[in-house]
Amino acid sequence: MLHIYLVRHGTTEDIEKHLVQGSSDSPLSARGRKEAQRTAEALNGIHFAAAFSSPMGRAWETALIVTLPHPGLEVIPLNDLHEMDFGFYEKKPYFASPEEVPHGLRRLTLLAKVMFAQITGEPLRSVSRRAVRSWTQISTRAPAGELLIVSHGVLINYLLKYLLDEEVFKTLMTAAIKPCSITEVKVISTDSAELIRFNDTAHLK
Repeated sequence: MLHIYLVRHGTTEDIEKHLVQGSSDSPLSARGRKEAQRTAEALNGIHFAAAFSSPMGRAWETALIVTLPHPGLEVIPLNDLHEMDFGFYEKKPYFASPEEVPHGLRRLTLLAKVMFAQITGEPLRSVSRRAVRSWTQISTRAPAGELLIVSHGVLINYLLKYLLDEEVFKTLMTAAIKPCSITEVKVISTDSAELIRFNDTAHLK
């Protein structure tokens, strides 16, 4: 059995400016580094068998901070864990997911933005394939134990979509994953996983 802890990277300078960062990297802000330190404290008692991270700077720095209390725990970079490329919207003002707005013209506008982001950047089907590939690599390298995975909002959503039962995933409504939130999942078998907690930021307060 695998017990995984999915952590999104900490707050970045672009997040504080309310900009879409995607494949454009942005360093952690002072707040982001403090969030990572608090996440490290929250996960200090976990005996991780392995740790994996997106190679992007904001995720990599978060992973290194979170694993500081675990001497000898190597962070393994996996390119497939990197964030989606939002194309035209990179470094432009942030926009919400359509699922966060239930109806009306604003939702249609958001849907149009998501479509244009895929046309000019990376299609969601490509993100989905990367999520599956990354999980295959992770579960092959560490088939049992407690694992740390540090990645990005869209990637974490697609990992959950792959791992969880469809009805369970639907209840999450493709939520905006918060910086340095912890999502905990028990993977019992190849077709069975249990969500323990989701998007938890209680340790940051």
